[in-house]
Formats: sequence, C-alpha cells, structure tokens
Amino acid sequence: MQNDHGPLRLHLVSGALTLLVVLGMAVLANQPRIKHLGVSLSSYKETRFEVPYAKEKGLISDIRLNSGELNLFSGAKNTLVAFTADYRFSHNQPVIKLSKDHHALTIRPKVIRKLDISGRSVWNLALNPLVAHTLEIRSNASRQNFNFSDIPIKKVSLISGANRLRVFFEHENPIALETFTVKSKASDCKIEGILNGKIRALHLQGAGRFWLSFTGIQKASTEVTIHGSVNRIYLVIPKSVNAKLVFQDTPFKTYHIDGFYKASRWEYRSDQFDPKKPILTLFLFFKTGSLVVRP
Repeated sequence: MQNDHGPLRLHLVSGALTLLVVLGMAVLANQPRIKHLGVSLSSYKETRFEVPYAKEKGLISDIRLNSGELNLFSGAKNTLVAFTADYRFSHNQPVIKLSKDHHALTIRPKVIRKLDISGRSVWNLALNPLVAHTLEIRSNASRQNFNFSDIPIKKVSLISGANRLRVFFEHENPIALETFTVKSKASDCKIEGILNGKIRALHLQGAGRFWLSFTGIQKASTEVTIHGSVNRIYLVIPKSVNAKLVFQDTPFKTYHIDGFYKASRWEYRSDQFDPKKPILTLFLFFKTGSLVVRP
C-alpha cells in the first residue's frame, strides 16, 4: 500500500527547521552588543565627573590606574575637568577628590592592586585649555594616549610597570613644559612634536622602544636623557634643528645616523650645528640596542 503521509512529514520537518532558525536569530538579536575590549557592555559600569571652570590658574592632577587605558585631551573652556570611566569590577571604580580651592585633583581606583588582570578600565580626562596643568600618573600596565595640543602643560611624570604611550603636540604649547619624565619597566613610547611641546627636559627610562619626533619651532634649548639596557630608538630630527648626540656608555651595536657628523668619539653634531643657537642635546645611556636617526 502506498504511503500518503510522506509529503505531510516533509512539510512538518521543514516547518520545524524554519522555526528553529527563527528562534536562533531572535536569541542572537537579543544578545548585548560587544565592546572593543571583548566584554559585553552590560558587564561594564560608568562614572562621570565634571567641574565648571571658575578662573583657576593651575591644576595638579594625581592619577593612579591599576590597568587599562587612559586618554587625555583638550576639553571645553567652560569646564575645569570632565572625566568619564568605564570599568568592569568594583575594585576599579574611580574615587575622585578635588581640593576646595580646585587646585589639586586625585583619581584612584577603589582598591589599588599591584597585579590586576580581572578587567581593563577605560578612563577619559578632558583638560581645560586655559589652565596650566601638572600631571602625575602611575599605573601597573596600561595604554596611554595623550593629545596635548592646545593645552598648557607645565610638568608631566609617568611611572608604570609596562605601558604603551602615545603623546602628541600638534600645536605649540602655550607655556614651557619644565620636565617630562617617563619611567617604565617595559615601554613602547612614541612622542610626536617635542619642540612644539616646548619641553625643556625630557627623561626616558626603561627597556623597550622609543620613537621620538622633534618637529616644531626650536625657540629654546632642550635636554633629552634616555636610560636603558636593551632598547630600540628611532629619532626624527629635521635638518633645521640644531642638535647633538652624546653617548654616555658604549655605542650602540647597530646604528644609522643621518644628518650628523662625528665631532668626537662619543659625540655627533647636526650638519649645521651652531653653539650660539638653542641646542637640542640628547644623552644616550645604553649598553646594547639599535639607534636610527633621520631628518
């Protein structure tokens, strides 16, 4: 006898498969969007903090970060500081304090940990472009992105276990930057527009990669000191810059220096060097590594 239920069974199976696909798509549609850190947005908390500008002349910001990302940039003229933070766990909740005279700001996690791999925080700090800023920043392991264009920066101190640092001076600093210090056990450091930053003294210490660009108008002398054991150094020094390189230890095993002549065993000078003009002096303390200098 011929079975007349075949088409019916095929129709039921097809309908069931269609229903499963529709249900699966609905489940996926209801999933939370994924943040760039790889964790769902629903697992993150947010903190916001803002202070109106009241004609303050200077601000000292003391920032301590367990791990994660810190972004600094120019903010609105009617706001002294504007701070936002995304964090996953309560121990990374930022604790913010501002002195009564609005001259000292501290931002720290609720619990400071020497090693924190439980979840990265993202902190964003917008600085008033009319106030002279002093920055003291400490972190265990972090990514730091600082766009100091149009911000009066007076002093910077960065201390970290391991960091990826990016600093930009696209425009001339309205004031002289007295000292810029970076200390890191392992560093990937890139600073652009150093002469635009009007940096008087730049101190870099640690093992890793240093990429430094000395673009800008040379109006005053600058001293740069780099200490390390095993390093890769890449320097961009335009031909218009009056500069000299001074080796304080044995020379690099691998080096290429363009636009300089050898003045002595341990010193190189730019081709158009003039001792009567402002001088960019780089002191290099290393036992091994590679050095590249180009215009």
